[in-house]
Amino acid sequence: MYATVAAADRMLRRPLPFEGGGGRHKVGLRPVDPADWLELTGADVPGQLAEKRRVFGAHRGAVLAALPGSQDACLELLELVRAAAAHLPPVAIPAGCHPLEEAGRLVPEDFCVHLPDPQTGAMTLVAGCVAFPNRWTLGDKLGQPVTAVHAPVPDYAPQLGRPVERLLDRLPAHRVMERSNWAVVGDDELFAPLQSKDRRPDWKGVDTKRWLRIERQTLRRLARSGAVVFTIRTLLSPLQILRNDPEAAELLAQAIRELPEPVARYKLGPPGARSALLAWLTS
Repeated sequence: MYATVAAADRMLRRPLPFEGGGGRHKVGLRPVDPADWLELTGADVPGQLAEKRRVFGAHRGAVLAALPGSQDACLELLELVRAAAAHLPPVAIPAGCHPLEEAGRLVPEDFCVHLPDPQTGAMTLVAGCVAFPNRWTLGDKLGQPVTAVHAPVPDYAPQLGRPVERLLDRLPAHRVMERSNWAVVGDDELFAPLQSKDRRPDWKGVDTKRWLRIERQTLRRLARSGAVVFTIRTLLSPLQILRNDPEAAELLAQAIRELPEPVARYKLGPPGARSALLAWLTS
């Protein structure tokens, strides 16, 4: 896994995703130059692309899915990814693979494609290539509107449901919006699926192996199809990385202290996990 560990300057680049505490979910979107839509640099890129090849070989049915009617949007997305990745070393693409799989093999990002539901008009997840899920499974989410996709996240619907829906409805073509998310996880696995039915109440949370997992996420509307693409660029490093950045360690500790109990249980595990993390961060 060493090749997939992100460097400290990228993991702890400001603004940190846990700045501002953890009291409420925040959309936290900011515009970025379309030229910076995908993040294709970093020492972890070769390792992530190699891990994607392994995941496609071993778990293709779990990480790639598309509903009828999504093909044009996926092809449009692939055109943009090919252009963005043109300067990278060539990647072998299996003959006849789905456009989303090709896009996923070219770059470290994962992709979720959304189109309006013909009956309700709600933006709905119609296709995805997610090799690095963090405790969720693409098959659980396909065909659902965005708020339902996030149903397992405590307080998502009342705090973020309508703002995110409005954003997806109004996002102009080619404008790129960026945000970051964070978690502390108990291992270094990039491919970390979990079906909703397996979210056990007795989950123990993180233990002595603590890893900081950061997701750089973007939203972009495709000009021809009108689809909205959600990208996820996963960064992973041992939590030990914070020992050389006391300010970041204190900001993370503050966020963990302020997490509402249901969110803390979702992100970290039972109360003992929160206490153990705070003890480590402040020691």
